[in-house]
Amino acid sequence: DEDQCTASDYSVRVLNPPKDAYDPEKWRDFFKTFDEKGVTLVTIILNNGPLLKALRARRYFRKELQRRLPNIDLDNISDEELNKQIEERAERKKQTRRPLRKVLFHCFLRPIFRVFNLYLDPTVLVKKIKERTDVAKELMKETYDVSSVIVTFESEKGQRCALKSLQASKLDIKRQNTEGKPFLFDGVLLDVTRPTEPSSMRYLNVDVSLIKRMIQFAITFAITVGLIALSATVIYSVRRRSGAFWAGILTTTFNIIIPFIVNLLLIIETHQSEDDRQRSLYIKVTLFRWVNTAIATKFVVPFTNTLGAERYDLIGAINGILVA
Repeated sequence: DEDQCTASDYSVRVLNPPKDAYDPEKWRDFFKTFDEKGVTLVTIILNNGPLLKALRARRYFRKELQRRLPNIDLDNISDEELNKQIEERAERKKQTRRPLRKVLFHCFLRPIFRVFNLYLDPTVLVKKIKERTDVAKELMKETYDVSSVIVTFESEKGQRCALKSLQASKLDIKRQNTEGKPFLFDGVLLDVTRPTEPSSMRYLNVDVSLIKRMIQFAITFAITVGLIALSATVIYSVRRRSGAFWAGILTTTFNIIIPFIVNLLLIIETHQSEDDRQRSLYIKVTLFRWVNTAIATKFVVPFTNTLGAERYDLIGAINGILVA
């Protein structure tokens, strides 16, 4: 990867900074000792997920309102004038005859979409923008702890030197065993690692604790195990009724479907980066396919039917899997 350098090749990430270490100059002074060319950038990530979510929701509703009212400049219009424009638009819409497909859409589908904040009326959008603005203003008054710090050096040498010099065991970091450690930040033994790519960071989830993320993973993992058991039961039933060949076909079908199901399960989980999300997806899909294809297929076939060529033998199941 020497030919493809990205920001993460020049950066380190501090996972356990002091909660009140807001000053980037202090971080720069600490890390510039590892690179003679100095530090280019210091990014301090705050534990302000609720504020970011409120701002994101406000931006979404503003974009939707702008899409519904393309001829209005939302940045240069008063609330009274905006409400007047919306009322005039609604009046013109009432006087316009709508085709049958639009009537059916408004009667049956639009109420469903509104649950997911889609196809909202301009008046509702204005109300939601005001609500999110008020929430964001209140959240901006709060003080947020430092969640992590990303330091970007001028050279890759600085990154490698920092990682090597600040290397410490997880046990020492957990216990803050500073004996024999020459580099301490305000008396804290730092947990330093190479960061993920900036585009893969999920800043909206930085406030989610490790315990909560582990509980979410345990829930989705348990559901995956349940899906494995259900799949094995269905395949065993099909094998008894229709033979091993069709059981093999069904095995491959389940293997094709499982990534889509796991992607839906991941809605339950919160991840601080795309790398974590892909890791969780890989673990569940791999476990399902491995057990479903190898373990379950072997266990539902008696040992005496391993090498035979009859309808219920293992060879027929493997043939069905390969054909599918």
